[in-house]
Amino acid sequence: MSYLFLDHTGDIAVRVTAASLDRLFEEAAAALAATIVDAAAVRTDRRLDVTLEAPAPDLLLVDWLNELVYRFETDLWLAGRAEARVWQAGEVWQLEAKTFGEPLDEARHRVKVLIKGVTYHQLAIQETAEGIETVVVFDI
Repeated sequence: MSYLFLDHTGDIAVRVTAASLDRLFEEAAAALAATIVDAAAVRTDRRLDVTLEAPAPDLLLVDWLNELVYRFETDLWLAGRAEARVWQAGEVWQLEAKTFGEPLDEARHRVKVLIKGVTYHQLAIQETAEGIETVVVFDI
């Protein structure tokens, strides 16, 4: 696990670290799933693809996580695992991701908390000695 939940007043904050930008997006999706339900209970035998673009990688990360929140709210989709590819194409950052999961099954998934969205609070993607790091704040 490359994420750590942090103390935060009124919301949920998580520090995500990874060796690459692709892995950072994947780990952030895992942290989102773990915030909503016990992620270990999510089966990963179905696939949902997501394609997004944004003017900066940190904005793309917020869009990515908000897309997963939207998919949960509208389709009850839980992404138990993700494979992400992130790259810069000229002035735009692109994301192609495969999410593997399933719809919410109330018999197996206990919803811990509902997330309204991902905020821009403390948003920054930084290189560190461990790789790449960010702090994501979920509005609950």
